[in-house]
Amino acid sequence: MKKYIKALLIAFLALPFISHAGSLDEIYKKYDSKMFTLQAPNEKHKIVVLFDLECPYCQKLMTETAPTLVKNGITISFYPYPKNGMDSQGANYLVSSWQWQNPFAKAFFPKENIPNKVVRKFTHEDLSEMYNYINSELGGVTGTPTTLLDNGKFIQGAYKPDELLKYYYN
Repeated sequence: MKKYIKALLIAFLALPFISHAGSLDEIYKKYDSKMFTLQAPNEKHKIVVLFDLECPYCQKLMTETAPTLVKNGITISFYPYPKNGMDSQGANYLVSSWQWQNPFAKAFFPKENIPNKVVRKFTHEDLSEMYNYINSELGGVTGTPTTLLDNGKFIQGAYKPDELLKYYYN
């Protein structure tokens, strides 16, 4: 029992901020086709990351944290979320990139010849609906990345992959 309590305390202290969020099932039901997902081959958990293409911490999460999480059984769905609001340049950037099979390749490496094609219709209205949904469900998000966990909790801010792995597996 002591070991269990100690592990819980370590997990909660290690993560930047955890609070209560709604059900991921609802988000997947409404917006699965509008998210970009990195599927873990041995999925044990699912998370949704509110992601802004202009956010350097989001980019770091995508390039450094995501591969480790996916390799360790955590499927990650990236949910487009303009941290500066719907009237920002970031919102326009998300709309233009999110239609592509790999929005990150389109956004971060536009001149590279990475195989990519338009695979989803994604409009400013889609982004606005998703933005408003998250703000009504979570009471307003103060920044990105924000990671919604499959147990109803969420983490605001960047984190190292080991922190989330400890939270789930210890």
